[in-house]
Amino acid sequence: MTDASQTGVRITAKFFPLFWILFLLKPHMGVDGSDFQSAWNTPTFIPTPPGQHTVTTYFPYFIPRQAGKGTVTVDVAAGQTVSVAYKAPWIVFFSGKMKAA
Repeated sequence: MTDASQTGVRITAKFFPLFWILFLLKPHMGVDGSDFQSAWNTPTFIPTPPGQHTVTTYFPYFIPRQAGKGTVTVDVAAGQTVSVAYKAPWIVFFSGKMKAA
């Protein structure tokens, strides 16, 4: 859990369980070009300065290398944590869905 005074983005990545291969892969997420590996269904906090940021999430696959890539732009105010939800697509060639909560 994050302190209320922290500024950043909290990303939670999910997928439909019948897409079972994703149980073996870990999602990658980042803000403004950074890249962190995380776990599915686990909120990941990434500290950022206040301002507008581009949040990206994908999972590694064979072809394409960055499958299900989703991107959203969020505005983060000082002392605010913006929550972002990512949902992996059913087919690896499609984009994932991302939205700020």
